[in-house]
Amino acid sequence: MRRREFFAASGIGLWPVRPGAFAAQHSPAADAFRAVGSRVRITGMKVFGVSLTPDSDRPYVFVKLETDQGVVGWGEATLEGKAGAALACVEDFREFVIGADPMQVEHHWQSMYVHSFYRAGPVMGSAISGIDQAMWDIRGKVLGLPVYRLLGGPIDPRGVRGYYHADSEDRDELLRLRQTALREGISCFKSGLPEYYEWIGTRAKIERAVRHIQGLREGLGPDIDIAVDFHAKTSPSVATIICKEVEPLNLLFIEEPCPPESVKAMARIARRTTVPCPSPPASA
Repeated sequence: MRRREFFAASGIGLWPVRPGAFAAQHSPAADAFRAVGSRVRITGMKVFGVSLTPDSDRPYVFVKLETDQGVVGWGEATLEGKAGAALACVEDFREFVIGADPMQVEHHWQSMYVHSFYRAGPVMGSAISGIDQAMWDIRGKVLGLPVYRLLGGPIDPRGVRGYYHADSEDRDELLRLRQTALREGISCFKSGLPEYYEWIGTRAKIERAVRHIQGLREGLGPDIDIAVDFHAKTSPSVATIICKEVEPLNLLFIEEPCPPESVKAMARIARRTTVPCPSPPASA
């Protein structure tokens, strides 16, 4: 008996040449798990970047999964500024994906996340997200149901509310956008801040940020909700000042007023303003 055959027979986890094959073929639970799965199998995976402009350095990243039943699933793994890393990371999961049953979406998510050994950061999270979306797409098409139904919603018959983006600082353009929104039934826009800020921002920069948000409210009017994504461009101190200044504008919410991994800072900002901000539990 060869050494590899001995280890396989004894159940010792010798990793084979093809990553993932040992668990898929020899796990005691594999046969039982296959019994509750489907006969659909993923036979191909493609990942590619799509740029809106010829000189863009931030392409969108898309994942395409093909199956032996002719059903195709699409997902997005975009990670701004790190497209090359996201593209490569999707390819790293090829051995997890090819031959898998796409109907077992949650299982594959856990498998990619946990079996990667090192836990996910933005790059791995984006790659897993693109593959996960593509599997959900396949699952919905096989079952003949839209994915939102598979996820349990919506409870409200009107559907799930969304928003559009509005980045203009031109008042006339915003007025035209408002008319279009009212005509089309669009009730919410999200925008961003005009620039980056130092840890202690100058009063001029802070005032420009406030004027930008005020301009959005004046242009879009009182009947349209406005959200502002700070994109973590501000420190907690600068974010707190801006949030206090724009409280009279009745914003729907402010997103990422500081780097989101700064959990305690996010909580402090939320406690110091009436503007809704995403925040962790009060105990943070």
